[in-house]
Amino acid sequence: MRLKKIKVHGFKSFADRIDLTFNPGITAIVGPNGCGKSNISDAFRWVMGEQSAKSLRGAKMHDVIFAGTQSRKPMNYAEVTLTLTDVQDVLDIDFTELAITRRLYRSGESEYLINRNPVRLRDIQELFLGSGVGGKNPYAFFEQGKINEVINWSPTERRKIFEEAAGISKFLKQKKDALRKLEQTEDNLTRVRDIHHEVEERILVLKKQSEQARIYKEKSAQLDVLEKCIFLGKWQALDSKAGKGSGQEQETKKQIQQATGLLKTLQHFSQHHKESLFSLEKEYRDANEQVYKNRNEKELKLKELQTKEERIKDLDSRLDSFKEELADLKSNRRSSKEEIKQSEKRLKEVEKLLSKSESTLQASREKAAELEEQLNELRAEQQEAQQELVAGIQEEKRVGTQLQEGRVRLESAEERAGHAKEQCQNLGREKKELDLLTTQKQKAVKKLTESVERDQGKLREAELQLSTVLKELEGAQEDFDLLKQEAAELRAREQLLQRLRKEMEGLSDDTKRILQAAEDEGSNLFGRVQALYELILPQKGFEETLATVLRPYTHTLVVHSEKDLQLVLDYAEEHHLNDFSIVSTGTINADQDSPSLDEGMRLLLEYVKETRLAQHFLKRVGFTPDIKTGRKWVQSQHGVEVVTGDGTFIDSRGVLSFSSEGGNNVFLREAELESIGKRLKELEGALQSQESRVAKLIGQKVKWQEERNTLDQAVRKLEMHLLEENFGLQRSKADLARVSKEFQHFEEQEADLSESIRTLKESTTLLAQQQKELLRKNESTRSRAEQLESKLERSGSKYQLTREELAEHEGAYRQTAAEQHKLKNILEVFGAKDNERLQREERLVQDIEEGKAQKDTWRAELAEYRDLIKGADKDVSGAVTDCLQKEKSCNTQREKIELIEKNIESQRNLLKELEDGCHQIGLQVAKAKSAREALELELQERHSMTMDDLQKKGYELKESIPDSERALRQLRKDLEGMGDVNLTSIEEFDQHKVRFDFLNKQIGDLGASREELMEIVSRFDGESRERFQATFTEVRANFQKIFQILFRGGEADLQFTESDDVLEAGVEIIARPPGKKMRSINLLSGGEKCLTAMALLFAIFEVRPAPFCILDEIDAPLDDSNVERFLNVVKHFVDRCQFVIITHNKRTMALADVLFGVSMQEKGVSKLLSMRFSKEEIAETELLVQT
Repeated sequence: MRLKKIKVHGFKSFADRIDLTFNPGITAIVGPNGCGKSNISDAFRWVMGEQSAKSLRGAKMHDVIFAGTQSRKPMNYAEVTLTLTDVQDVLDIDFTELAITRRLYRSGESEYLINRNPVRLRDIQELFLGSGVGGKNPYAFFEQGKINEVINWSPTERRKIFEEAAGISKFLKQKKDALRKLEQTEDNLTRVRDIHHEVEERILVLKKQSEQARIYKEKSAQLDVLEKCIFLGKWQALDSKAGKGSGQEQETKKQIQQATGLLKTLQHFSQHHKESLFSLEKEYRDANEQVYKNRNEKELKLKELQTKEERIKDLDSRLDSFKEELADLKSNRRSSKEEIKQSEKRLKEVEKLLSKSESTLQASREKAAELEEQLNELRAEQQEAQQELVAGIQEEKRVGTQLQEGRVRLESAEERAGHAKEQCQNLGREKKELDLLTTQKQKAVKKLTESVERDQGKLREAELQLSTVLKELEGAQEDFDLLKQEAAELRAREQLLQRLRKEMEGLSDDTKRILQAAEDEGSNLFGRVQALYELILPQKGFEETLATVLRPYTHTLVVHSEKDLQLVLDYAEEHHLNDFSIVSTGTINADQDSPSLDEGMRLLLEYVKETRLAQHFLKRVGFTPDIKTGRKWVQSQHGVEVVTGDGTFIDSRGVLSFSSEGGNNVFLREAELESIGKRLKELEGALQSQESRVAKLIGQKVKWQEERNTLDQAVRKLEMHLLEENFGLQRSKADLARVSKEFQHFEEQEADLSESIRTLKESTTLLAQQQKELLRKNESTRSRAEQLESKLERSGSKYQLTREELAEHEGAYRQTAAEQHKLKNILEVFGAKDNERLQREERLVQDIEEGKAQKDTWRAELAEYRDLIKGADKDVSGAVTDCLQKEKSCNTQREKIELIEKNIESQRNLLKELEDGCHQIGLQVAKAKSAREALELELQERHSMTMDDLQKKGYELKESIPDSERALRQLRKDLEGMGDVNLTSIEEFDQHKVRFDFLNKQIGDLGASREELMEIVSRFDGESRERFQATFTEVRANFQKIFQILFRGGEADLQFTESDDVLEAGVEIIARPPGKKMRSINLLSGGEKCLTAMALLFAIFEVRPAPFCILDEIDAPLDDSNVERFLNVVKHFVDRCQFVIITHNKRTMALADVLFGVSMQEKGVSKLLSMRFSKEEIAETELLVQT
């Protein structure tokens, strides 16, 4: 087998895919430290199945995936493919070339492939077992720092390399698998034998149970047939009873029909009279409505009459008003005509004045225009001088402003300098105060912190107390709930038992009939009969004992006189009842002597409530804990009976009865009802007590909750105060820092302002000189402007006088024109008003005429309304008379209807009596049918059959129903006496028999497998022992020889540790370099340990060389002479093994046939360079490597 190539992609620092192709001989991998050389060695180990991340110099297996750099993203997977050729001679595989691939994804998934086919890790490990390059202990991989581990291993760990070299790893693996299978076989054989034993015991039990089950099935079949016959007999009796009742019911229904016909006739007469009454009542209502209508019409006419009278009064008032307004209008028109004449005269005078004023105004306007032109010329000259003055003044102001600003800035700077100095003094004082305040705040915070911690401790204590109370309350509440639940369950059980008692469950039908008659008030047995189980009550704990003794008297009834007894017997004979028993307390002898008691015996009478009836039944019944004592007493006494503590009953004839009767026993039911009643009373007391305890705990809970809340509020208040103080402390510290900063700022500001003050003083002096020069120049310009201003003022005064005259003329003209316009408007207004008054006069005259005509019309209507009101009075009187007559007719008709209704009520009562009788008969028929249907339903539920099915299959009751029921009870008693019967035992017996035979066969098969596996293990042991011993002998001799070559002398040996078996013995190394006597190889130096490990490695190679060997810087601890000896040994094995050596040593590089260089040009990413050399180029290679 030969190493061909390895492909690496995404593994550790190899982000890019690299291919290393290997040829026979030595391949060296070189490069600086940290460039990723050893990652190639790790890739070999990883692809061969290495599972330890630590062995690969990582914390976890994901660390082998390229993690990325600053310029590259992390890879999602790592992949290594190792290609081997000529593998068929070494490996058990039908390939010449083998490509092994391992791939790991960042998600955690991993893949293993052989020639691109998915395989398991186990397949790869088993494939290379014994080859030296696979398994857990390959001797083909050694690296710096780990080669010494061979020396440091324990003897047992060291023997693993020898097992690999001997080629027995595969045998040992197969032996381990065989031993595991053998152990499993032994376990299986043990389990099968245990099961076999259990099945065998079960078969013996099932055989007896199956025989009993067959008898049980036969009797059950008889019981089933008899029960079905009884069902059919009862059903036929009920069917006959239902038929007779149906006949009686039909006869009663005919009578009901006749009564119903007569009732309908009477109801028809009643209906006819009611319809007549309805017509009369309608006529009465119509007449009454007519009265109401006539009265309403009269009222309406009276209201309309009043309305007309009021309208006439209103119209008279309006006519008077119209006449007054007409007189006023005529007077106003006369006054208006006089005013119009005066206004027209004044308008003519104003028009003459307006013409004269217009000519005077035109002359004044011409004079004002001439003076205005002269004034404009002077104003232009004066404005020019003024502008020159303004420019000079502006320049003067600018300089003055700058001077003023300079002075202001100077004053400001001086003021700010003073302020800065003052601020420095103030801030110094404030800094001292803040220092003091911060210290006080720190003390206050410390004191509050202690208070908070103290109150928090009290709060925790209160919470602890509250938690304790809550736990107690929870427990008390749980106890209370349990008591309530128990009470509820007992009440439910009590209701169930009371319902069973009410339904008389467990009693015979005849017994039930008699007890039901005793509860019927209409029966002559009412209150005369009681059940025996109601009258004998046991003490607690003896319920089942009493039920066992009195079981034969379950259906026994009790009467208290001979007369009552005869009544019951007569009733039973009349109704054919015979399935019951009865006793009269008037004839019983309760004064009989008590029997003498043996040791350990007590009378059962002591454990029941003593009554005359209890003495009669129980005075000669004893109670003993064991059967032996009871039997002895029965034999020694005459006419006594015994019941034991386990429920066994021994009668006076010595017969032992073992009862299995349960909750259906009426005595047990009655005792249980009494017990439940007592327990419920106890529970009521316990519930009240527990409720008080819960209430008390709730009070404590509230108290501690209030205490906790109070403390919690106090703590919160203190915490808030502490928070405020903390904030205050932080503010003080912040203020102190701020004041210190401001103090420094004002010191620096004071220095800057001193420099600014000096500069400002210089600039203000220069500006003051410029301002003086400008003042002189501006004074000359101002004098010239003032002269022109004086001349302009004189011309302006003359022009102003002319303008005033012009304004006076214009005012007079405007006043005259306004008066003219006003007079024209007055004349127009007077004309319009006169027209309006004339139109109003005409309308008023018309309204007065129309009002007079309307008044005449309304007076005529008033006379008509008075006549209509008289007619309405007559209509109302007639309608009232008619209404009274109709009311009288209605009352007469109602009396007739009342008489008919009485006859109807009488007939209804008769009909009700007939219907009640029919209903009773129907109830009896329905009861019979219901009982019949109940039988059919019960038959369907219990046997899944109908009565027709029973009749078709020929079921027939050959004896009477009571005899058949007695036989049925006997069969049930026999079946109950058989106890619990395993009905599935027949099938189980057959199944267990089949299983028993199968287990016998399995035991034989497992025994054969065990013998076969033991033979395989024995064969593996013999062959492994022989191979291991031979290999060890050869390696030992080679180790001694190579050790002397590497050390140039010295002594070395390999020895087994003490053990009886070679396969269990460890391997000890003895090494003594020349001139040294070492007691332990651990005392060797690093280089000596390395050479000793190399000697062992090459000694193994001498016996069983690995196809290839990876040596990772194992020559690092060796000096030049030792390196030379190491290389000589390597040369010795070159023809038998491929060597891949990772090294920094130049001599080792010189020995290589192919040189791969690993570099890290890009930080964090390894690159590969390769060079192939002939022997003549070795010297040049050494020079290149040095460069």
